[in-house]
Amino acid sequence: MATFEAQVSGLTSLTIDDSSSPTRAELNQFLTDGAKEIINILPPNLLDWCAAQQTFTSVMPGSEAETMNTGKILRVYRNDGDFDRVCRRIRADEKGYANDPDEMGYASVTDPVFYTENNKLNALPEAGSCKYDEVQYPTVSYTHEDISVFPDEAEYLVSLYASMRSLQNKMGSKSSDLPSDITLPSLPVSPSVPSISDLSISSAVPSSPSAPSFSTGALSMSGASAPTYTKPTFAAPALGTIGSMNLPVAPSAPSDPSYTTPDITSITVTDTVIGAMPTIQSTTIANLGTAPTYTSPTVTGDGTELTDVDDLDTDNTIDVHADQIEFDQWWSTVTHLIEGAEDIELANATLQKISTYINAYSQSMTNRLNVFNKENVEYQAKVQEATQQAQMNAARIQQIAQFDKDRTIQQSQTSAQTRQTQAQINSTEAQQETSLKLQKEQQEYQAKLSKYSSQLQSYQNDVNKEVQRWTNEELNKNLQEFQNKYSNGLQEYSANMQNELNEYNKENTVFRNQLDEEIQEASNQQTKDSSEYNAKLQKYSNEVNAYQAQVNTSVQEYTNNLQSDMQEYQQKLSKYSNELQSYQAEVSSKMQNYNAKIQKHTADYQWLTGQYQQLSVEYQRGLQLIQGVNNARS
Repeated sequence: MATFEAQVSGLTSLTIDDSSSPTRAELNQFLTDGAKEIINILPPNLLDWCAAQQTFTSVMPGSEAETMNTGKILRVYRNDGDFDRVCRRIRADEKGYANDPDEMGYASVTDPVFYTENNKLNALPEAGSCKYDEVQYPTVSYTHEDISVFPDEAEYLVSLYASMRSLQNKMGSKSSDLPSDITLPSLPVSPSVPSISDLSISSAVPSSPSAPSFSTGALSMSGASAPTYTKPTFAAPALGTIGSMNLPVAPSAPSDPSYTTPDITSITVTDTVIGAMPTIQSTTIANLGTAPTYTSPTVTGDGTELTDVDDLDTDNTIDVHADQIEFDQWWSTVTHLIEGAEDIELANATLQKISTYINAYSQSMTNRLNVFNKENVEYQAKVQEATQQAQMNAARIQQIAQFDKDRTIQQSQTSAQTRQTQAQINSTEAQQETSLKLQKEQQEYQAKLSKYSSQLQSYQNDVNKEVQRWTNEELNKNLQEFQNKYSNGLQEYSANMQNELNEYNKENTVFRNQLDEEIQEASNQQTKDSSEYNAKLQKYSNEVNAYQAQVNTSVQEYTNNLQSDMQEYQQKLSKYSNELQSYQAEVSSKMQNYNAKIQKHTADYQWLTGQYQQLSVEYQRGLQLIQGVNNARS
């Protein structure tokens, strides 16, 4: 025969050793407990298989010395000198009457009695050689192949009991095998918008020389003046309004059910009442806790959600909580800094703070979603554990009811055999009705749990869908539109700057032509002091050329710096986009791996639950079969 360890491993598919769940020491305890439970429900005709005989000498009342090993005494004998006589049982408070020769209940050598008191056994009359048959509970080891002093047909039930307890132990250790929380990578930092300084020309426009006094003719420039370069203005776009995120309402958890089994009333057969059957107490699933719900992060703007938010003035600024939770106030502040204060750097810094706040809010939202998923797994485990406990309690109640039924039937054996058989049939039918009702209520509650689990999964999917929609349709869309408008504005600014430069060059050409004409006219009319005046004109012409060259150089340098900054910014944006895609891919991969592990543990737990239910049904069927065989033998 196979050892009990091999039998349990074959029934549960568990590998058992000194460090497994369960351990071999725990398996020994399960086997011993199973043998004890089966012995407790065996009828008297089979208890002899588990009994051992002990001897003692009866003593006078008050001097009891024989200590019982168990509370199950089958029979007590007292020898009258020729043979052993069976003692009848009395209460401990009747021992004085049984020891008094003047009392009607006096115990004689031909009519001996026994009683138990304070775990001590004694027989009367005193000073007699006595024996008693005592049921003893065996200690079963996983290395054993059978159980001595135990019914052979009930040994397999010990293996079934130990297998069910082993599966419970394995299910209880599942929580320690669950994967730990996901460690997400760091979110890449978005590049800051380049700060573009204004065009600055250090040289001043040269002053035209004073017209000399000529005796004849004069150089007149009264109708023209030297042109100046005017820089265009840059109007930064406003960021569109980012809508709020509307999360779905979490489903309501089902109320804690109450498994209520009907009372088995007195069973009456014709004119004979076979005792009152015990009331089976209702079994209630409780202590499930509260079903988890997803709570979106609170937009408060304080240190718990965002750091590095500076307080600004109350006029078109962000300085109080009322302003911080009004998103349109943020965009009004950015517009004011660009159009009113014309402070592009401060506007970019404010946009960076807003982006940091949005990233912090998104990270907080992800963290709370992870907390919700973790609490949901723990709650589902509690529901499964509570359901299994209720099923075990119901099975235990049925066993107690069956034991009380058998005891009641045995106490009524003075009735006719036909009436006893009919009572047994009626009792069995009542028990079957109770079992069917209990199974129905269990199935109904299991259906409610399945529906709630499906609703919970749908709620989780809706939350993830709303988060993804808000990110794509609100946050990313508005940021992309703002980036496009900002880039287009910069291009328009650069084009306006080039147009202004072209207009300056055009006006300068007209001025130079007019100046050349005046110079030529003055040269033709004036000869006196022409050398001095021509020198002044040449100096002025050189200063104008230098000024024009300086303007052209400054404009070209500004244009080159602007293009370089924009190229660098575009490269940073491209790098940030690639890093963001890698981040999203890594997060998705870790989430898929985590979900796969959770699904694997869920499937293992469901298999253990199903195997436990199958073994429980087989165990109950075996108990009924044993009891049916016993009744037939009696």
